[in-house]
Amino acid sequence: MPAIHDPNRDLTLWESGAIIEYLIEVYDKKQKLSFPAGSNEAYLAKQWLYFQVSGQGPYFGQVSAATTPFTYGKITISDSMFRLSFS
Repeated sequence: MPAIHDPNRDLTLWESGAIIEYLIEVYDKKQKLSFPAGSNEAYLAKQWLYFQVSGQGPYFGQVSAATTPFTYGKITISDSMFRLSFS
């Protein structure tokens, strides 16, 4: 799981989408890596970010687990579903 600790603000974040948004908002004031807030380009970039963190990332993780012996993939996916559902 991706995580980052920013000692300048004493903040620890996990989850790639949250990390990207934090770095852009806090450290990209001159927009060298991003687009002006509220612009069409900024919303399109967020669209792709959310697609990656909500769809592509989890599916890629499931595929890599399922390509190992079936029982491992089944157990891993089941454990993740249980953890997310009941925590």
